[in-house]
Amino acid sequence: MENRYSSLMAAIVLSTPPAAYAGSLTGNYNLTFNQIHPKMTPLIYCMSLTDNGSVLGYAHSGPLLLGGELSGEFFVAGDVFIATASYEGNDLVVTGEVDGRRLKSGASVGVLSGAPQYGTHVSFGALGSCQRPRPTRTENE
Repeated sequence: MENRYSSLMAAIVLSTPPAAYAGSLTGNYNLTFNQIHPKMTPLIYCMSLTDNGSVLGYAHSGPLLLGGELSGEFFVAGDVFIATASYEGNDLVVTGEVDGRRLKSGASVGVLSGAPQYGTHVSFGALGSCQRPRPTRTENE
């Protein structure tokens, strides 16, 4: 996946000391977007991370899947978590803080047609916090 934010990510990475933790971020986390619009309730998505070191050569990086549909990539520089995803020419950038295997609160910005359109506070659930859908019964059961 070609990322339009490679320059920004590289600048952040070069100015950030190496991570002071070990372990993998692989797993799923509830990602809550708070106050996207004053009249909207918070939106919660499942964010799945695969920490395989495949982005910019950083040990804690890899592909992500948001809400089961939107794919992107993430990396950790020092204690800063950065994730990006694109959908139909629009982009989402999410940042946060990493403390061990725990993602702390952060921020997001939506970029529509190349211009920032909205920003919001985000919060991360604990590792494994996404609820699995319950099996549904079919009429034949």
